[in-house]
Amino acid sequence: MILVDNPSTRGSSTCRSDPLAQHARDLRLQDGKHSLDEGVLTRPTGSEAVMAEQMAHLAALDEHPRINIRVLPHNSWLTTGLQGAFILAGGPGMPDMVYLESIITGQITADSERVREVRLKYEMLHNEALPRRASLQLIREMAEKWTN
Repeated sequence: MILVDNPSTRGSSTCRSDPLAQHARDLRLQDGKHSLDEGVLTRPTGSEAVMAEQMAHLAALDEHPRINIRVLPHNSWLTTGLQGAFILAGGPGMPDMVYLESIITGQITADSERVREVRLKYEMLHNEALPRRASLQLIREMAEKWTN
């Protein structure tokens, strides 16, 4: 699960084969609030070296003042968002939109009711996630784990 709330993003996607790597690449040019399920940090989607590099990259990104990465811990009771990734986007001169991804398809909609519903669910997830410092500490710990 990769969740993004980024009002300045005009378009983004997740990569089905390696979502962590794609999300990390996407974050290079973006700012906003980003929530990752802890499984994204612990489930290998590449070699140990690749995973360590991705964790280090996420940690470096989170040091940017306009990027806020939060980790939803395994022990969270929330299951909202586990069915697929979603991205909330909007910006000057464009409507708020949501990209919804499932196992077989992706869909973009500007339907205000669907966008509002996803935004509310995202806020629930972001509020349940670890605080920023604890999330960063967990990301750094996982970088160390993947390095050893």
